[in-house]
Formats: sequence, structure tokens, C-alpha cells
Amino acid sequence: MLSTSTFLALAMQCAASVHPDTTHEVARVESGFNPYAIAEIIPKVKRKPGDKGVVSYFPESKEAALKIVKNIELRNHRYSVGLMQITSTNFAKFGTTAEKMFDPCENLKVSEKILVNCYKRGGDLVRGLSCYYSGNPETGVK
Repeated sequence: MLSTSTFLALAMQCAASVHPDTTHEVARVESGFNPYAIAEIIPKVKRKPGDKGVVSYFPESKEAALKIVKNIELRNHRYSVGLMQITSTNFAKFGTTAEKMFDPCENLKVSEKILVNCYKRGGDLVRGLSCYYSGNPETGVK
């Protein structure tokens, strides 16, 4: 896990156009500041009643994280990774990979692009964060 001071220094260096308080809160909620955090998204057809549809993993190394990702990919499930929980469906759009997203600065750079785009689409921070979470300005607010 990254300390608050380390995280904030990285946020200001790697995602300068997003206020550090915003990136700090997103990382706190999404990964608990664990740069190797992974959330496996279970397809709706495979979920049991009452399941949230997400399995969280908190490996302690990049190598362990990459093994988990490989297994998730073998199941053909989507997943989110790293400090800011970048979803695998965004990798191609931003020219990145799961391995690169385990680098805190690279993860913050991609999250900055997503957050800025979502803020512009949503028009305010709440709707922008909804978009970051769900892909649109409405779903995450509900």
C-alpha cells in the first residue's frame, strides 16, 4: 500500500489536471491505495442471488497480481486493476495493459484521462464520478 504522502506526490506528478483530493478519494475507495488491487467482474449470468458481482483480490506483488489477472482472463471475465481500478475494457482505448496498470503513475495517467473526459461529459464532479464508476453520468449516482 502506498502512504498518503507518496500517493499525493504521484497524483500531482502523474495526474496533474485532476485535483489530488479527488484522486485520493477515488483510490481510497477503489483500491485502498494498493497498487496491485484487482476486482474481477462476474458476468450477470454467472451471479448467484445476492452476489455483488465483484470478487476483490489484494495481492502483495506485481507477479502475484499478474497471475490472478491471467486466471481471470482465462475465465473471459472483465476486471479492474491498480490504484484507480482501471477496467480491462479500457486497455485498448488507452493503449495499455494490465501489467502497465500495476505501475502507480501509469494507472494515474489513464485515470486522469477517464476522469477529465467524464467530468466534461457529466458537467459536475458527482456526475463525473458516476461516469468514472459506471461509464455514464447517471448510473453511478443511483
